Amino acid sequence: MLVKKLAFLLFAVTLFGFVACSDNSSSAEIELPDSTKTMDDLLNNFGTACTKSKKCERVRIEEWDGDFAECDGAGTWTRVAEDKRSAACSSN
Repeated sequence: MLVKKLAFLLFAVTLFGFVACSDNSSSAEIELPDSTKTMDDLLNNFGTACTKSKKCERVRIEEWDGDFAECDGAGTWTRVAEDKRSAACSSN
């Protein structure tokens, strides 16, 4: 009986190790596009991608005639002209 319990415990620990170390695509960084047609497209498809690791990255919004949406690193996209930076990124 002890052998069965030890075998099960070893199996469970091994299985947990495989699950914990799996390559889960949901934790991968989202790649931002160079441009989208509308701000709604950006928010619907990449709205949650504006994180600290994406701070100051920009996406051209085609309906804005050359202006960009710039990530502040805290979940907010700000409209900026091509030659400008938002307040969150002006010091970078």
